Amino acid sequence: MKKWMQTLSFRAQFTSEEQMHKVERMAAKDTVVSMNRTVSILIYLEVAIILVWLAYWKLLNNPLNVEEVAAYALLLILSIAARYAIKYVRRDIDERYRSFERIAVCFSFLLILWAAYITYLNTTKEGIFSIMIYFTIVVVIPMSVFLKPVAYYPIQLCGALIVYPIIICCTKEHQADNLTNFTICMLISTVSATSFYNARIKNYKQLLALEELSEKDPVSGLYNQLKLEEKSEEIWKECKQKGQVISCLFCDIDEFKNLNDLYGNRFGEMCIRSVADAIREIPSKEKLYAFRYRNDEFLVILPGVNYADACRWTEQVRDAVSRKLWKKERQMAMNFGVYTACPFEDSSRMEQYILQADRLRYQAKQQGTNCVCSKDDTEDTE
Repeated sequence: MKKWMQTLSFRAQFTSEEQMHKVERMAAKDTVVSMNRTVSILIYLEVAIILVWLAYWKLLNNPLNVEEVAAYALLLILSIAARYAIKYVRRDIDERYRSFERIAVCFSFLLILWAAYITYLNTTKEGIFSIMIYFTIVVVIPMSVFLKPVAYYPIQLCGALIVYPIIICCTKEHQADNLTNFTICMLISTVSATSFYNARIKNYKQLLALEELSEKDPVSGLYNQLKLEEKSEEIWKECKQKGQVISCLFCDIDEFKNLNDLYGNRFGEMCIRSVADAIREIPSKEKLYAFRYRNDEFLVILPGVNYADACRWTEQVRDAVSRKLWKKERQMAMNFGVYTACPFEDSSRMEQYILQADRLRYQAKQQGTNCVCSKDDTEDTE
């Protein structure tokens, strides 16, 4: 029971906000495809049904049920509107996934109301309760739209609260059997929807785990260069939009090749991991992005962190590394280059900032061991 209750909380299934948002984006991308397919099928079906009714009315002089035609025409309009909404949000689904989630919830709710209304029309017309259309819609919704339990269960409950009075007030016979059958169908659809939802969450988590493996360096656990190419431009654009500075820290382990040759690869890997641990352990005022750049070289991007704070953070990392890295009473040392600038010029790009930090790191190596060379381009001072 406790495990089932946890599934009601979407947030409780993730270890971090970032992981949750990634799953929401993945779910939105999947839902765009499946919902677009479902809406397209609905449009074709509604057009075909309306044309058949009109043909029967014109050619065979059959009486036309205006209410049913109006109901299906309304669903056609709703489906076309949903199609255009999907077309709008899919252009930038990574940014509009929250808006799309609200669109999906509204569409599902309106679809349930429509199914309940059709059930009412069919029941009042024949006096016999038919669950086929309603049950089909209830089953299709969780398969084509990713709905969190906090949204799906109220929608399901709302539809049931409409259908129950229809069975009681409009059916001429077998009310108890109809109520029982409807309740069983709702329980089956709810259990199947919950199972399908949990399976999708599990699948998204597995995909995230594979994605993290592909973008992390196996030795240090920091991001690799592939992730740097993806993330650097994103950070630059965000800081430019917000008017924030960007600080870049470039560092390497002094005489790493000689130490690796002297003490072996295991010691070299231990050094790499120690530097990565030091970077992760030192808190930053803003979120930082750390990358293993090449072999013993590391890059840290500090968006929104000014020059003074970046230099203080660098000193803390240098002290932490000095305490961690030692072999046979010999202290390991690092060289650092720190560069801070404002991404206001259109010609500026993150690659230029990284290059500047790398040049400063090279100047630090020329100055000696365990040195820091920094530059603040926000005030044109060095």
